[in-house]
Amino acid sequence: MSELKQSPISAQVILVGRNQNKIGGQTVITSDNISDYSPNENTISELNKIFSDKGFEVGGMFGISISVTAPREVFEEFLEVNIYKEKDGSFGFVSKGKKLGRELKNKFLPGIIKDKVLTITFTKPPDFGPANW
Repeated sequence: MSELKQSPISAQVILVGRNQNKIGGQTVITSDNISDYSPNENTISELNKIFSDKGFEVGGMFGISISVTAPREVFEEFLEVNIYKEKDGSFGFVSKGKKLGRELKNKFLPGIIKDKVLTITFTKPPDFGPANW
């Protein structure tokens, strides 16, 4: 557990698109519709500031998401959740005693980001490379 407390972890923050367009589980994003789901510059700038101010290192925009990295405690305090580590090395969220898995959906997000973020998700570790990922 001490490793989980000390090592920074990363998550992808999936943003709400222009005109509040939201991607669903079955949404296919193509070169024809990517602009509909891409966030505007103000949203990106606001989220960069919010996450930075809360102690996260914010990565660049990639597609419809940004990456955020911080120690577990920073995630837990800002998002008001607990974080656990699965046997496969992936991380998951716990809210109010209930395991939510690797995805923290919009309804669980703090109000300050709720209108800008669809979900925050931990990606599954790769099936290759170093064993201590």
